[in-house]
Amino acid sequence: MILSKKSLASILLFAGVIFVLQVLESCGTGSRNRISISCSEDNDLFVTLKNNRIPCTRYDDPFEAVAEAKEGSGIMILADGYPEKTTAIDPELLNMADEKELRVYVEYPSWLPGLTAGQPRNTYLERVVVTTGSIDRLERMEILSIHGCHYVPFDVQDPLLAAGKVAGYHHAVFGLDSTDRSPILFMLPDAEVMVSATKLSQFITARYAPKSSIQALLAHILQFAGGESAHQYSLDWIPDVRPSYTLEEKLPGDAARIAVTRGIDWHTTARMILNEDGWEEYRRLWNLNDSNIHTTVPSVNNAAPPPPLAAPGDGSYGVLEGVASEVHLDGSQPVRWWLRSDSNGESSLAFALRGLMDEDARSRLIAANLLDWLYFNSGLFQNDPGKDNYGLLFWAPGNAQALYQDNDIKAILGCMGTSAILDTDRWDEVLVKNILGNFRTTGIYGFRGRRTIFCVMAGKAT
Repeated sequence: MILSKKSLASILLFAGVIFVLQVLESCGTGSRNRISISCSEDNDLFVTLKNNRIPCTRYDDPFEAVAEAKEGSGIMILADGYPEKTTAIDPELLNMADEKELRVYVEYPSWLPGLTAGQPRNTYLERVVVTTGSIDRLERMEILSIHGCHYVPFDVQDPLLAAGKVAGYHHAVFGLDSTDRSPILFMLPDAEVMVSATKLSQFITARYAPKSSIQALLAHILQFAGGESAHQYSLDWIPDVRPSYTLEEKLPGDAARIAVTRGIDWHTTARMILNEDGWEEYRRLWNLNDSNIHTTVPSVNNAAPPPPLAAPGDGSYGVLEGVASEVHLDGSQPVRWWLRSDSNGESSLAFALRGLMDEDARSRLIAANLLDWLYFNSGLFQNDPGKDNYGLLFWAPGNAQALYQDNDIKAILGCMGTSAILDTDRWDEVLVKNILGNFRTTGIYGFRGRRTIFCVMAGKAT
């Protein structure tokens, strides 16, 4: 069939009209899908949205965000004052949003209609658990690491996430039914409002994990804010703390050597090896002075910030126990301020092995200095034949009662290995005394229990 010019023109005109209508509809849908966000400029979620080229508009004030938002679109009111200050929400703001049929996501709110907001709390042993099967790529009872979590308590049924004391690593294996729980993410009844009782948008700074699970959670929240017709958003970012190699990545041939080198050198970069200033800071934290340093002082919270940036130590003042597992809401981790006898003995061998592997002079020096500190300079090694604790090692400076045989064994093994690698007899005498001290205090039934208390050994009971 041959079309006339008039018919062809009509068809083209009709197709053009359809195309224009589709474009206009797309533009309208795009406006409704564009998310308005009330937050600070450096908010993790806002920065990540920009980096992933997801359309959004930021406002400093939630009222401004609601006023400027297109009808039927989504708005996110994030927790700028977290954790000291809750997010100010009042009836006028939510009424404005309702009149414009906005979908509202709000974090850490001060108030919600029909619910009583409790005083903010922080998690201690509680962990955040997925309590629904409705979030794509998240399993019910999956555990999320929301570090430094502070939350506003609400009484809500059927939350999406909840905080409670649970057992398990990836999943809460016994569930949440037998423990108190607080809702963390939930829908406000009879409203297009999704509520996070904490700040979920701080996922990079506070190192929320696992990354894939947090991606799924954020996708769900963004799908709500963007509307059903919005694209399935998939955010990506580079975590501050991450594995050197992916699960699928092939390891290089010298991966073991690299791991050893980086592991030992970490002690320096993380400032675990104290210099003189670090030693003075240790004394201040534990309230130690020349008169009480070889006694047992009252316990303090020894999970404290790491030593200040300074020239690294050389082992002359010992090495700290390590980093605590707790992650603060700013992503930092406290350091365990213990100059433990076992930590120093076994660390000496680690440094000696690093020195042997690469002929690294500094590692060999640190290995020797750690043993000198432990056996000669710290006062931890008990070298008085007239005392019952002769030949044993105290736990740490400021703890002159705890005698752990497993601590001694670690120090002994470290000393033996370091002596062999450095080819020296410098510590032979104290090493033999340390070994004999443990043999001497081991009873006929074997090891002497969890630990021996010096004041007990001095004549009261064992």
